Formats: sequence, C-alpha cells, structure tokens
Amino acid sequence: MTFEDCLMTETSFLDARLEHVRFHDCDLSRADFRGATLRGCELRRSDLTDLEGVTHLRGAAIDWPGIVTKADVWAAALGINVLDSD
Repeated sequence: MTFEDCLMTETSFLDARLEHVRFHDCDLSRADFRGATLRGCELRRSDLTDLEGVTHLRGAAIDWPGIVTKADVWAAALGINVLDSD
C-alpha cells in the first residue's frame, strides 16, 4: 500500500501493524506511532515533525534527507546527547 502526497497530520497509528506500507511526500507531522510495529515500510520525502513514539519506527526505511534533518530526534530516541560545535 502506498500513501502519496497525503495530509496525515496527527494520524494515530497507535498499536498498528504496518507491513510494506510506503509514505511518499506525506505530512506525518505529529503522527502517533506509539506501540506500532513496522515491517518493510518506507518513508520518503515526508514531514516527520514532532512524531510520537519515534522508537516504534524500527523496521522502517527512511530516506537520507529525512534521517539528516531529524538527527536530533533520532539521537534523543537513542539517549544520545548532542554536543554544540566548538
């Protein structure tokens, strides 16, 4: 299943089982993935601002720009402190 160019702001995926779902160019800002299980899912060019339950994205593939622009979120989810550049 592919969602393309969809407005999915504040969508609840609470405890959802998502398999082989693709989100391309979707606005997933403030979506809730708490308790979700993802397998073979893809997030490309999607807005991932202020997600709930980011640790439940395990099993998803995210495009490189999505990883880089949200590096602070991924670091926080892993318990990594980000240092200021000096």
